[in-house]
Amino acid sequence: MAKLRPALNDIEALLSSAVREQMTEDIAANDGGEVLWWGRLCTKPARPASHGKPNDERNDGRGNKQNHEHRDNQDKADSEFQVDFVEAAACGNEDSVLAHFPYMERGDVVLHNHPSGGVQPSDADLAVAGELAMQGIGFYIVNNQLTRICVVAKPVPERREQPLDLEQISDLLGTNGSLAQKAKKEGLEYEERQAQQELLRLVGSGFNQSKIVVAEGGTGIGKSFAYLLPAAFWAVRNKQRVVVSTATINLQQQLIEKDIPLIREISGLSDLQAQLVKGRSNYLCLRRLKQAEEEETSSLGLETEKSPSGLFATELADISQWADTTEDGSLSDLSFRPQSGVWNQVCGEGDNCLGLRCEFHEKCFIIHARRRAAAAHILVVNHHLLFADLELRAAGDFGYEKTAVLPPYRHTVLDEAHNIERSAQSFFSKTLSQFSAQRSLRRLYLRRKNRERGIWARLRRYAELEIGCNTDGTDGSDNQAELPDIPGCSDGLELALTELGGAAGRVMEAAAQGGPEARRSNSLRIPKQWQNLAPAVAETLDGQLWPQLKRVDMAFQTLLRAMRQVFELLENVLQGEEQKLLLEWRQLSRRLEGLRDVVSHWLGWQGSDIDTIAEKQEEETERVFWLERHRRGGRSSGDGPQYYYRLVSTQINIGSLMRQFLYRPMHSVILVSATLTVRGRFDYWFSRVGLDKPEAQETQEAPKIEAAEETLKTLEPSTSEEPGQPQNPKPNHQDRKKSRETDEEERGETDDERLTASVYASPFDYHNRVHLLLATDAPNPAMGRDFETYVSRFAREALETMGGRSLLLFTSYAAMNKCYEFLQDTGNFDILRQGEDDSARLLQRFKDEEGLSLLATDSFWEGVDAPGRTLMQLLLCRLPFRAPDDPIVAAHTEYLEQRGENAFFQYSLPEAILRFRQGFGRLMRLRSDQGLVAVMDPRIVSKRYGRDFLHSLPSTQVLRGDFSTLQNYIRQYAENQL
Repeated sequence: MAKLRPALNDIEALLSSAVREQMTEDIAANDGGEVLWWGRLCTKPARPASHGKPNDERNDGRGNKQNHEHRDNQDKADSEFQVDFVEAAACGNEDSVLAHFPYMERGDVVLHNHPSGGVQPSDADLAVAGELAMQGIGFYIVNNQLTRICVVAKPVPERREQPLDLEQISDLLGTNGSLAQKAKKEGLEYEERQAQQELLRLVGSGFNQSKIVVAEGGTGIGKSFAYLLPAAFWAVRNKQRVVVSTATINLQQQLIEKDIPLIREISGLSDLQAQLVKGRSNYLCLRRLKQAEEEETSSLGLETEKSPSGLFATELADISQWADTTEDGSLSDLSFRPQSGVWNQVCGEGDNCLGLRCEFHEKCFIIHARRRAAAAHILVVNHHLLFADLELRAAGDFGYEKTAVLPPYRHTVLDEAHNIERSAQSFFSKTLSQFSAQRSLRRLYLRRKNRERGIWARLRRYAELEIGCNTDGTDGSDNQAELPDIPGCSDGLELALTELGGAAGRVMEAAAQGGPEARRSNSLRIPKQWQNLAPAVAETLDGQLWPQLKRVDMAFQTLLRAMRQVFELLENVLQGEEQKLLLEWRQLSRRLEGLRDVVSHWLGWQGSDIDTIAEKQEEETERVFWLERHRRGGRSSGDGPQYYYRLVSTQINIGSLMRQFLYRPMHSVILVSATLTVRGRFDYWFSRVGLDKPEAQETQEAPKIEAAEETLKTLEPSTSEEPGQPQNPKPNHQDRKKSRETDEEERGETDDERLTASVYASPFDYHNRVHLLLATDAPNPAMGRDFETYVSRFAREALETMGGRSLLLFTSYAAMNKCYEFLQDTGNFDILRQGEDDSARLLQRFKDEEGLSLLATDSFWEGVDAPGRTLMQLLLCRLPFRAPDDPIVAAHTEYLEQRGENAFFQYSLPEAILRFRQGFGRLMRLRSDQGLVAVMDPRIVSKRYGRDFLHSLPSTQVLRGDFSTLQNYIRQYAENQL
């Protein structure tokens, strides 16, 4: 059998003359040594007709004629594409060159020369070529004279994409479409929604034209189908994965369990595969479970653990039994909710994974989940996981053709996009607390009841056996190696962290002297000019927190130095299973280095570390630093509740991160939500997420606000001034037939040129089904107790009249709890309160049992979906302005004011309006829903900016009145509807 050898190809057909000239210059500049280039392909002009014969007969070079189609296709593949650009990436010597690759994409080519004149690949060449080939990147070898070339691996350019037939896809949702036919077979009514089809076509144009599409779709237009159908067709037809990211678990489950199976059925895409992807910590790690069992982890509970060790051991045994039967090993598959201290001991962790070296690799639940994800057309993830993946890719280690957290993709859809700023700030936050470090330190070493546990205890035993090491230098011979005192270093760091928590507590105690608001606050922003804080606070920072931070930094350095010494002593000694333990040691060291980086970041902010602050000056001017106080679990001491403290920092503005990680590298980005605009304009939201403004924006007509009479004898609204009905604007489509195979610079398009945005109003009849009540006589919220009393009295009468069926939304837990206590003391109500139970169970009970009332705050302003008679009354107790002392709000305010801008109108107000719109949207979830929305904050009628809140809502019947007027209206409504 003839030996297979890499093809020797026509160098002129594969490299343009300009490329050959450039490579010749680079070789000469390197004195004839090896050079490594990266190259880019360009479609080559068609080969002249003389290179072939009409009947496809071709001479094989030995006078023999051939006529087979395979050879013809092979020649076409060799010559259709040509390298027309190269750039030297590394220079070496006569024998070798650094295998360094800058950012490269599928279809690119790596080239390097052999000064010896031969172009056959070495073993090292083949290894590199094999790795690159898995990414679709080619590998060529040339001689120094550029007369010979060997194609070791051919590049695999992106296949030409099939544009979507948007009319054909939108017809699936039409009156005669497959969805309507399915509804008819099941005896259901089906109503075509024009706005849904228009949104679908806009989303589809984003896939076809490599656009950034922003769409606000009101409740009820069917946003998920409008983006899932184009995404499904694109993924299947073009074999390009699409990632769909959401903010809530509820929507992820809806997409996977309900929407995508239905789309598979009505679209004819029977092979459509979708997978819900979760983070590592959601999965059981079999190796860590084994370790936990072997080490009797019941004694390792954190000090914040509420459960006794007996319950800890019982839950661990239950998890072990479940591990034998579970199919996917995810926390959601577990029939009970384990204590956090138990699950944290056995869940997957990225920096504690042995990969192929793990004995459970083939059984690994995370590996199985990754394989399912790799086979899927659509991946459903949360925003946090998406940012984790994008950060790794932007760092350059994975590029966009390898699996990072997720398999490779170039098309993303972000639903619930109003949350992406908050999600990004959460992900890019840097935090440190005593307990975040304690978990790692106890993995390192723990001594309880004369028994040692942790990685160090096991590693030291191997060290003593293999090389006769000891830890104190007293038991061995003179030439016996001495291991560092890891337990002592660990104890020293833990003590320093405990004292840091005490110093942070004293800083916040000093801040609490500023008044009742400061005493209630659980956070304290530390500005760059911290010396300008109240004298007591600045003195405590200067005399206690900063010095203790330096001691913590020194303790980290001491421990990490000792861990490096251990690694260097043992890395060439331990073998087999012992090597796995050393790998865990190195991974744990990296985690501790990450925690130490947080300390360095704070010292740079404070100004102690001159190098750090100079190096990151530009970044840190857009960061905010603060202390947080958290109540510890377990019983309070006789002195009151016990707290622990966290040091936190995050980005003020995420715009640059969004451009770097998301908009520019992705071929298409679809962002949808029910609430992105303020008074019909995207300006504010665009400014928050790094998008420039398009020249024109489609808006819905703002509702007109009617003033009601002092008394109302009937529920029929006045028709003297009919509010305008919302419109469904058509998207502004501009055909741009640009190749998605080139990057943004080659397209010549910037983010704003790729951007298209549109608003689609809800099809619901808000005007006739929703009654908006505005209190005119409520005290100003700044009056504190008087306003809280008004809210509580209003809520008591309204709940009693409506027989429950109410959702009360507050802006603080303190206000919610005071109202709850008032209602419990003065009435006989069936009331649920956020925080009494798991949020999901709380919402499910609210939906299942008619007549309940739910008091909630924060996250319940969105995501609550309780259609029908479960919810007929929504009380918005206060306009949802964020607290001015919130660290991020304060930093934003300062940032804008330093630039001469009005922080209230450019940040606080639009932020509150978007939140207000989310809260308003909780009432009407189905076309048949109806009810009352009462706003008790008088600023909505007394302040000029109140109009901005009202004009951002759909058209409704509006009644302004005092306490008795509104309560009378509620009674009349209840008599007619209940």
